[in-house]
Amino acid sequence: MQSNLVSLIRGFVRLRVRGERVEAFLNRLVDEHILVWNISCLPDRGEIELDIHLSDFFRLRAWLRETGCRMRVLARFGMPFWLARLGERKFWAAGLILFVLGLYMLSSFVWSIDVVGNSRLSTQEVREIAAAQGIRPWAWKFRLPQVDELSTRMMQHLPDAAWVGVSIQGTRVTIEIVETTVPEPRELLSPRHLVSTSDAVITHIFAEEGKPMVRRNMRVKKGDILISGLIGNEVHQRAVVAKGEVRGLVWHEYEIRVPLNQQRKVYTGNEQQRFYLVLGNRALQISGYGQEDFEEEAVFTDRKELRWRSYSIPFGWMKQSAKEVRLEEVKLSESAAREMGLSQARADVYAKFGREAQIHDEKILHVDVQNGKVYMKVLFEVEHEISEELPIVYIEDPGSDDHEMEGTDDSSS
Repeated sequence: MQSNLVSLIRGFVRLRVRGERVEAFLNRLVDEHILVWNISCLPDRGEIELDIHLSDFFRLRAWLRETGCRMRVLARFGMPFWLARLGERKFWAAGLILFVLGLYMLSSFVWSIDVVGNSRLSTQEVREIAAAQGIRPWAWKFRLPQVDELSTRMMQHLPDAAWVGVSIQGTRVTIEIVETTVPEPRELLSPRHLVSTSDAVITHIFAEEGKPMVRRNMRVKKGDILISGLIGNEVHQRAVVAKGEVRGLVWHEYEIRVPLNQQRKVYTGNEQQRFYLVLGNRALQISGYGQEDFEEEAVFTDRKELRWRSYSIPFGWMKQSAKEVRLEEVKLSESAAREMGLSQARADVYAKFGREAQIHDEKILHVDVQNGKVYMKVLFEVEHEISEELPIVYIEDPGSDDHEMEGTDDSSS
């Protein structure tokens, strides 16, 4: 039989029994239903070793006298012996008990409150309402109402929330909010045209509202009306808000300059480490004093907190590693510098016109190398959105009761 948890709680001892009638001693234990385990025989010395519970140990004296055997205690295990040792070290035992009690007390408080899921509702407002319901730092967890009741109370004070959930994990309270869906108010727009932002060749046009004035493969100039906000004929005409999508091929010229000598950061292999003891939001450095900072360094931080199951304890430690870096010069070839410049120009195109832009062609018009730099002039053929808004304004004729409608840009006529 193995010494399991029950045996450790009851306490047991390891014995060595010797004598001429050791077998008779074992048989007597069996007859009396005494539980023994881990029995090992030493026949050359006429001895046996066995484990027996502490409560049965004090019943052996009569049977040892009856069989003429003697015993020796080899080891003691279990809680009774641990408690006896603690009794001899009263101050240490008191400190251990106080530590456990302090740890339990600290885990009984609310240390942090997290608010998640809110966008329109301010976190400060939610925290104030939660504090009114008793959810505040340093509050006793056992004094808080049930989480369902807390969720109901929070919803009563947050009319803009469709659902509020409160969960308590260890010393942390999490308030999860699902806000009500409010339709966005429609923007009031004035009548307008959609005009071209640059000279281009139309590749795609979709008029959601308004009258299309161009078609695919048609060349337009900057300021030309693409989708008109005036619909109807000359007699019956009405101004609307022109909506739609117009894409076209546009040529963009870039002047690129790339140095042949580039600098990059590399690690030297030198590293410094510092350890901190963390309590809440404060850190106490315990090692790494007297180290001189590197001229250039990259700092990496690894923080860990003590956890027990789902409970988090606001104690932990932090390791900070500072690695030395240095600048290293790299000489690029002309072809590599050219490719780097083209990559930067492509990135600029996508940054200006969005990831939906498509580069159809690129032509290098001029390349020159001077003073350790590569100078290029590149022409990109890019397909992207080319429309912009042009408001329609009313111009009254002083000599007539009628009035005309025009765009604010003369080039749109």
